[in-house]
Amino acid sequence: SQQRVFQLGVADRLAQLHFIQALTALGKCYKSQSRLDEAAEQFAAAVRAATELDQSSFSMVDDKHRLAMLLVSLGDIYRPAGQFKLAKTQYVLGSQAYEELNRHDPEESDFAFEQMSVLKQFGLMLRNSLQEHEESEKALDLATARAEGLVDRFPNDPRFQSELAICQHVLAWGIFERDGTRANALWQQAISHQATALELAPNAPQYATYLRLHNQSLAEFLAGQETPTGEDLARATELVQRALEIGETATSYQVLGWIQYRQGEPTAAIASLERSIQLAEGNADSFQWFVLAMALAKLGETDKAREWK
Repeated sequence: SQQRVFQLGVADRLAQLHFIQALTALGKCYKSQSRLDEAAEQFAAAVRAATELDQSSFSMVDDKHRLAMLLVSLGDIYRPAGQFKLAKTQYVLGSQAYEELNRHDPEESDFAFEQMSVLKQFGLMLRNSLQEHEESEKALDLATARAEGLVDRFPNDPRFQSELAICQHVLAWGIFERDGTRANALWQQAISHQATALELAPNAPQYATYLRLHNQSLAEFLAGQETPTGEDLARATELVQRALEIGETATSYQVLGWIQYRQGEPTAAIASLERSIQLAEGNADSFQWFVLAMALAKLGETDKAREWK
């Protein structure tokens, strides 16, 4: 009915806004039913309507913010549908709209936070789905810069501390093979910021989970180097033990087992890897089995090693 009103020429601002709201609501309904093509159609129409919206000086910020959110929402529909190029276009346009909002009102934290979230998701999609590593790094660098700005302005907000740590973490995973020194530094910073978030909000379990992940990832990086030093392996052991103090997981014990194997401690490695397999509850993988086989072989238990190999 709102579309019919719009087509009849009742193009005042209120009718336009109602039309956009109706399209958005219908798009959300389709999305909730996994009817992604139809959802995309409605959100694309909402984007077109928002682009053509009659603007006035008092409403410019609201209109630009609405358009930015619609563009990102459309990208969020294209991405799970596997239409990554289309999603990329929407994320780029959405980020540009947020950039304009940040320039217009640099003190508004919501705009910076939302743009950071978009850039982080965009960067991950570029890396994992499109293999566009250089563009991914640029997007994640900008997301990290936005998060750093928020932490500088609001150091006692655990949400911003945590998001900065997550941005640093995902950026580190994208560059560690090319720039291990920077990745190492990013993970150390992530650990520091996530620990701060947990101190500020000790009853928020997600910050403890992220802190465990940061410690575990840095340990995995240090131990996984081609020729780790004794200092690297000692530091990796310390980090993974911290992760295990936060919570025992199959992956943490898997990383510990690998470290112990590389330290020349096959008996300890076997115990850790067996615990990892136990915690995996039937979802263990070849990495666990292969390292366990190598540790058994080191002890001369070749028959058992062949079983795992």
